[in-house]
Amino acid sequence: MFLAKSLSSKIKKNLEPDIEKKLKLKLFKKYGFSIKQSMVDFSKFDKEFKEISKIDSKKFEEKCIFEIINFNEEKNSIILSIKEESLIKQFLEMIGDKESRKIIEQVGKKSLSVPEILKICKLSKTSGYRKINKLNRDGYLIITGFEFTTKKRAVDKYSLFWEKIIIEMKDGKYIVKIKISKNIFEDSSIIQTIFQ
Repeated sequence: MFLAKSLSSKIKKNLEPDIEKKLKLKLFKKYGFSIKQSMVDFSKFDKEFKEISKIDSKKFEEKCIFEIINFNEEKNSIILSIKEESLIKQFLEMIGDKESRKIIEQVGKKSLSVPEILKICKLSKTSGYRKINKLNRDGYLIITGFEFTTKKRAVDKYSLFWEKIIIEMKDGKYIVKIKISKNIFEDSSIIQTIFQ
């Protein structure tokens, strides 16, 4: 999920140095993960954190997540309001980048493979792959399936994790809200671990 980088930073910032050191060591020895990498499979982070710390892990993790986002339910969707300035900046930079915006606009219409994205967006392979990989790494593009090429090679198909983005400016500050399906929200290992 796109929250992984911000959440790992908040966790590190809020952890006591000795607990952070023990946690880093334990995650690496057991799973080969850093704290940031453990955000992808958050249950592993949570398990190791509970074993090391005397802190109420649920309250600690909720505190960290609510420093980054707020969320509200709306029928079959969730509205995420981003509070973290660096995440807002990252969204604005993504939307402000011409090539990334082209990719987002096309993938927003339907799931596409990398070759389809490159062709439709008229991007060079080098630049296109770099942008697509960055969007995927940052959690904006998600793999939703695959298709076979004419050479019988499987290629991933990408789509967006959100249904809608709302960007507003109020009193000189940007407000970014993201509407996502309840299923995608509940499939997040971070959300499953902290809130269920």
